[in-house]
Parts: sequence; C-alpha cells; structure tokens
Amino acid sequence: MTKQTISFRTDAERIKALDAIPEGQDRNRSYLINEAIDNYPDVQTW
Repeated sequence: MTKQTISFRTDAERIKALDAIPEGQDRNRSYLINEAIDNYPDVQTW
C-alpha cells in the first residue's frame, strides 16, 4: 500500500481534543486520524 499525505483545516480546539486522545494510548495524531478514517465507512453503513 502506498502512503500519501493529505492536509485539511480544522479549528485549534478540535486539534487539541484529538491530540489528548492518543497521548494516553502512546499513539500519535496520524494514528488516531487513520483509525477514524478506517472506521468511517462502517459507521456510515450501520
């Protein structure tokens, strides 16, 4: 699988909230966003 970089804008408070989640799991922001993207189709088809 080839990895590509994407970017998007969001507000600072949302980024702060996102960054707080993976800190407790020894993960980073990219991991969390990838997990959300991977799970999105399942949530939308449920």
